[in-house]
Amino acid sequence: MTLGSSFGNLPSMRVERIGHGAGRDDLPHPNVLRLMIGTSETPAREERVMVVETNIDDMNPQFYDYIMEQMLKMGIKEVFLTPVFMKKNRPATLLTAICSLGQMPVVTEFLFRETTTIGLRWREERRALADRETRSFDTKYGKIRFKVAWWEGNVINVSPEYEDCKRLALERKIPLKEVFEEAKRLVATISKGRRVTGFLKTRR
Repeated sequence: MTLGSSFGNLPSMRVERIGHGAGRDDLPHPNVLRLMIGTSETPAREERVMVVETNIDDMNPQFYDYIMEQMLKMGIKEVFLTPVFMKKNRPATLLTAICSLGQMPVVTEFLFRETTTIGLRWREERRALADRETRSFDTKYGKIRFKVAWWEGNVINVSPEYEDCKRLALERKIPLKEVFEEAKRLVATISKGRRVTGFLKTRR
């Protein structure tokens, strides 16, 4: 009898009972079964992702802009750089990409082809996501898009889009910081004691 075809990390759960039982047959491996019964506590906005990393110390740093841009166009979730030191204190760059399991072959092939790395490492992780959507609001300088994020119905962050603020500053020939100050004023109005209802909830 087959009870499962695969195994992995223990899911988020409130364990209520644990039972153990030994089989009668003498097998090459321990013939023991453990059963855990509990209630799922998985957050509604949780997903499994793959984290791919590589240390690079011998590539023209100008290439990173191109590499990151191309990886984001591929639709991966995140890519970022971290300065690190390798053996003999050589400065290097840790490139980290976060993608879905299905994107792993494409990400792996791209990094071997486009960078000087000769080895990659990866692991599976879980991440919790706040609900979010992009909404446009009128300000005295013009429309600005804001990324509105909430958790369990409560607004937790409202962030103006930099490109919109930059565009308005150039169009009106005013300091960029003035546009951001106006955006911050509106953010305070939106966030103060506000619960989000009826918004279209989307995932990144």
